[in-house]
Amino acid sequence: MIEQLQAGASSVSNAMNSSKTTAISAVERAQEANVALERIRDAIQRISDMNIQIASAAEEQSLVAEEINNNTVKIKDLSTQVSDAAQNANIAMQAQTENIREQDAILNKFTV
Repeated sequence: MIEQLQAGASSVSNAMNSSKTTAISAVERAQEANVALERIRDAIQRISDMNIQIASAAEEQSLVAEEINNNTVKIKDLSTQVSDAAQNANIAMQAQTENIREQDAILNKFTV
């Protein structure tokens, strides 16, 4: 009977030691999982920060593209105005040339 008690106590002791080893292993794995989760959280934060920077850069590029478009329209409008002014100047020069010819013809009629 004592042998049976000793065998039972030994069995319980072995089971407790096994449970202790399993618990220690579970704690270690939980700590490793916690470290891994912290790394994942840090990586997600970095990705989030990069996404914010990308969004900001994209918005800035959009504004620059819009400004370039507006400047292009202004250049086109100014080019049209310059072309119109040059055409008007050409018409005025032709009128001046015609006036000079008429005046020259009138002056050639006079003799001294």
